[in-house]
Amino acid sequence: MEYQKNYKNIYYSRNDVAVGMLPAILESIDMSNGQYTWLFGSDDFMYQDALKIMLNTIKENAPEVILSNRFTIHDFEESKKYTEKQIQSLSFHGFSDF
Repeated sequence: MEYQKNYKNIYYSRNDVAVGMLPAILESIDMSNGQYTWLFGSDDFMYQDALKIMLNTIKENAPEVILSNRFTIHDFEESKKYTEKQIQSLSFHGFSDF
């Protein structure tokens, strides 16, 4: 709520009853109003240059969909081993590319 006071583009929504992951994702996409929607779960770890990598991908490719790889990391210290070269993204210019 503190961030919402300072940043009017931050929205918070919570279901009273658990609806499951897919319905929650679809609801989040439906609520978004930007050109891009980045789905980021509460248990997701953001690599230190993730935002820069995504912005560069958008600027260079103007994709409609970006799918990024994921790592399962159980230890924060282990996460420090990953470098930008290990971060990959796939860009699509339409669902027909699938």
